[in-house]
Amino acid sequence: MKAHYHVIIVGSGFAGLSAARMLSGQGLAILVIDESGKPGGQLLRKTPLKPSYFPKIEPDRMKSKGFDLVRTINKIPGIDWLFQTQVLGIFKDRRLLVHIENIKTPEGKSSGKILEIRAEHIILATGARERYLPFKGWTLPGVMSLGSAQILMKSYGVLPARNTLIAGTSPLMMALASEILGNRGKVTALMDENSMTKKLGFLPLIHHHWPKLMEGARYTARMVLNRVPILQRYRVIEARGRHGFESAIMAKITPEGDVISNTKAEFQADALTIGYGFVPNIELPV
Repeated sequence: MKAHYHVIIVGSGFAGLSAARMLSGQGLAILVIDESGKPGGQLLRKTPLKPSYFPKIEPDRMKSKGFDLVRTINKIPGIDWLFQTQVLGIFKDRRLLVHIENIKTPEGKSSGKILEIRAEHIILATGARERYLPFKGWTLPGVMSLGSAQILMKSYGVLPARNTLIAGTSPLMMALASEILGNRGKVTALMDENSMTKKLGFLPLIHHHWPKLMEGARYTARMVLNRVPILQRYRVIEARGRHGFESAIMAKITPEGDVISNTKAEFQADALTIGYGFVPNIELPV
């Protein structure tokens, strides 16, 4: 590893890897930094321990493209990597202060190390994280994010619960419901805060993404065949349970997001999965 690079890329997800591939072969010294132990970002971070657990999980085309990209990058010389490394700060003169974890000492012990690295150019490809908003009872065991439920299934072969209630505004809701149903789980209901009218308004923007539209149609068909209630403009008001999640209080909301009085209803389930889309990881630049 050098003390100075032409380009430092923070993040080894799809964007960071694509940037490294585009810049390679130009005679540039390139360093890629990531907190994870391997390239690929969140999508490739977890791989199934035993794929045979859930054979009916939909094949992920994006994930396949990601593995192809990683294999391509690994064959390109001249790119340095720093994994399990956190960028502590970026300073005006393009100095990066980084903390490298798990460095082996001469005695064989693991120890962290802080280094200063300089760059002529810095590319931030730090990705996004799931948006999770608090509500009454949100810390009960059995209440989890949509992404957490997907990790349980895809990485560990575990359903969120026997009966799962899905809520929020995230595009992950339909995918998770389809995967649960396809693997002998039950979905109590899908509670979407958005209205169908609002969703249809996005069609002109995604009409050229036919694979995604077809994927959404497959998810919807599976839910209809399994008679899963899909309720529009419903919000989780409270999660209830004595020692863990047992039920959720839902309420109808207006197009502006205000709760409509006298519309509260209780839905029982063994787990509640909820999410509100994604937000970018912008802590470093700000």
